[in-house]
Amino acid sequence: MKKPVRIVLIVLAVLLCAGAVVLNVPWRYSARFDALEIDLDDPDYLRHAEIAADGTVSLNLFAPSYFSGLVTVEGYPETFDAAQGAAIPLSPKFAPLSYKLRRVQNFSGTWEYDPYRLGTLYWQNGLERAVILVHGEEGGRRLCLAVGAQTRGEALDALRAALANCNAGDISYAA
Repeated sequence: MKKPVRIVLIVLAVLLCAGAVVLNVPWRYSARFDALEIDLDDPDYLRHAEIAADGTVSLNLFAPSYFSGLVTVEGYPETFDAAQGAAIPLSPKFAPLSYKLRRVQNFSGTWEYDPYRLGTLYWQNGLERAVILVHGEEGGRRLCLAVGAQTRGEALDALRAALANCNAGDISYAA
């Protein structure tokens, strides 16, 4: 009776070690999505944009899983000029979209960088239903990009669902 239990424990230990190795290998991820940009204060403003994600996904067993790479947004040239993209944790379901922009090359040939934050990315099950709240200047436009939305109503519904999914509050920000 003790021999089968020992064999089962050995098999489980081998599977756990193999799973840890397989899950720690970064996976290449590249995708493009159509999104609708709306102004939360101006019901007449609608703009179609393309959001692209290109990088790697690391699914870790004993550490937080994350996406590392560039998320580019049509209409925001800073996201295309970034020297380094974001490291976005896959849990919780929101993260800042931060970039490093090359500013100037100093006398030794190394670059100096300026930080740039596009906004906050919210998602439910992958980027297919992602929402980006754009951080503009104080008192400026409050913009929202909703992946897969075709109308303002769908974009607002996606925003409500994304905020509810991560317990980020109610829609009062996007009233």
